[in-house]
Amino acid sequence: MYNRGPFANWVPKPLMLLLIIVFLFPLIALNGVYRSNSTDISGAFATYSEYISLAYNATIIGMGVASTIAMRIKMRFRSKEIIVFCTVVLAVLSYLIATTDNVLVVIVGSFFIGFFKMFPFVEMILPVMFIISPTGERGRFYSVFYPIILCTGQYSSYLLANQVFNSNWQAPYFIIAILLLIVADYR
Repeated sequence: MYNRGPFANWVPKPLMLLLIIVFLFPLIALNGVYRSNSTDISGAFATYSEYISLAYNATIIGMGVASTIAMRIKMRFRSKEIIVFCTVVLAVLSYLIATTDNVLVVIVGSFFIGFFKMFPFVEMILPVMFIISPTGERGRFYSVFYPIILCTGQYSSYLLANQVFNSNWQAPYFIIAILLLIVADYR
């Protein structure tokens, strides 16, 4: 059975796909530590770059931990509830990392960013999978979706690094927090 996901039944599939791609941009761009400006962050904290690498890895670990319970959460709550709650929590965590002066807060916040990032990501990927490949062909889905994800990730990394170059290391966190709140409000 086709899962319409976070949208109403009257939303056509092409518009749904476009909206999901637009809503995925902040989720793809969101990270606990942005690799393109990790040296700026370690310089601002006056700490070793290993701590910043640990924070980056904590994001990946958080996503791995969340993947173990993602389907249970999906079965318990509606898509809109998951997306709104998680995007608000992610915006708060992004703001927390931007305003802290303790590297341990960055590490723990990065873990929870990875954890809460996984749930709306699953909610967005499943409808896209059935739109791109209605028969369930994984090869067709991956050949279309992965280039979109990779290009979006690289482009967002460039944009956020450019923003850091023009202002300070905290700017990407504020920008992503605002975009996440817009996504949460749109629901």
